[in-house]
Amino acid sequence: MSGGHAIPLRLLGRFISDGTVRPVWETEGTPVSVGRAMRILPDRTRRLITDRDRGCRFPGCTTTAFTEVHHLEAWSDGGRTDVDNQVLLCPTHHDGIDRGDHTITVDPTRPDGLVVTNRYGLPIRPPRPGETAPPPEGDPDFDLDDTRTAYRPPTGGPLRWTDLELPPDTALGRRHLTAVPPPEPEPEFVSWLDDPANPDRGLVRVL
Repeated sequence: MSGGHAIPLRLLGRFISDGTVRPVWETEGTPVSVGRAMRILPDRTRRLITDRDRGCRFPGCTTTAFTEVHHLEAWSDGGRTDVDNQVLLCPTHHDGIDRGDHTITVDPTRPDGLVVTNRYGLPIRPPRPGETAPPPEGDPDFDLDDTRTAYRPPTGGPLRWTDLELPPDTALGRRHLTAVPPPEPEPEFVSWLDDPANPDRGLVRVL
């Protein structure tokens, strides 16, 4: 109800007064799953995965609502409907995995147990603090004509707008700004109604 945070006792009492207790059977500390008996997750298993993942597990994704459960090993390939073979994903990243754009493997039960790679086998992960820290000698001068300062995503994939932070125009300096010439004035148009040589001038006006 609150994303795992504490709630007031008065609100907790309202939930308990009209709630249902659902036991979770465990074997050696692991919740009992349905295995190959079902392909679609039962509600009790979905609650366990939602409480464990708290949103999309794709690196860098912050989606917490309208998520979907994904089989790490596909059901058609013999995968089991167990909590250690399921991971929570948003619809965008779920579709990307089904298309083959990404692959998720290893153990979803651990916070750092997932390994995500793109279609070329390169790992996808959030940048480490050392990779985003400025160099000891300071940031280099920004030059639009210098291709050596081009940004290269850590995943090796295509550049996305979410990877960029565009500086304002004032930070680029005057040498990078090109003056825009003022627009040329439109030529005056004199209709035949306003022509002094027209004998019917001023009798009819069309707006």
